[in-house]
Amino acid sequence: MLNYIKSEFYRIFHSKEVYLLTGIFAALLAAYNIILYFAQRSLPGFLYGNTHHAYIMIDASMGMFFYVIIIICSSLDGSSLKNLKNSVGYGVDRKVIFLGRVITQAIICVVMYLGLMGFYYILGKALLEDSGREISEMFVRSTFVCIPMLLGALVLYHCCILWSNNTIISAVIMILILDIIPRGIDVIAYKFPQIRGFSNMLMRNLMQVQLVETATGYDRVYGWQTTEGVIRCIVAGVCAIVIFSVLGIKSMQKKEIR
Repeated sequence: MLNYIKSEFYRIFHSKEVYLLTGIFAALLAAYNIILYFAQRSLPGFLYGNTHHAYIMIDASMGMFFYVIIIICSSLDGSSLKNLKNSVGYGVDRKVIFLGRVITQAIICVVMYLGLMGFYYILGKALLEDSGREISEMFVRSTFVCIPMLLGALVLYHCCILWSNNTIISAVIMILILDIIPRGIDVIAYKFPQIRGFSNMLMRNLMQVQLVETATGYDRVYGWQTTEGVIRCIVAGVCAIVIFSVLGIKSMQKKEIR
C-alpha cells in the first residue's frame, strides 16, 4: 500500500496540474478580496468591504466545493483508468489500487483546501475591515467541519469513474447524487415531513444555508452552528466515505481493465 501511495504522489507531483490548479484557485480568491478592498476605498457607502461579507460568501457556498472536487480529481487522475493498466498488470491488489488512489488524492485535496482557506482568511484580515471574532470563528468552523463531507465526495468520484470510464459522465453522476437528488428530496420533505430527518442528513442539505424567520426579519442559519449540527455533518461525511469506499472497492474488484 505505502509503495503504491508513494508512486501516486510521485506521478501527481511530477505533473503540472496540481500546481496550476492551486495557482488558479489562489488567484481567484485573492482577486475577490482585492476587488472588495478597492471598492471599499473608492465607492462611498460600499457596505461589503469587510470580513463579514468575504467569509460569509464562502460559508454560504460550501456546496460549490463538490464541483471543485470534480475539477481537482479529474485533473489529477490523468486519463481516467488508463494509468491503472500497469498496476493491475504488475499484480497490485485492486483494493490497494483503489484505496491508494483515494488516500493520495484525499491528502493532496485536504492540503490544498486548508492552504487556500488559510490564504483567504489571512488576506481578508489584511485587506478588509474586521467584522469581529464571531464571523472569523464561524469561517474557521465551517472550513474544518466540511472536510469529511468533501472527502465523501472525493471517494464518490473514484466510484463514478469506475462505473462510467468517462470524466464527463462521472461528473454528471456526481452532480445527480450530491446536488440534484438532495435538492429534490429537500423539496419533497416540505410536503412529507416524515422524510425531513433523512433530508437533513444529506451532505448538500447540511451545507445549505437556512433562512429562519426572527422578530426583526430573517437570519442565516448554518448546519454547523451548533454542536448537534457539527456532529451531523461529521456523521454524514464519515458515512459517505465508508459507503462509497465499500462500493468503490467492490466495483474495482469486478472491473475489467483492458
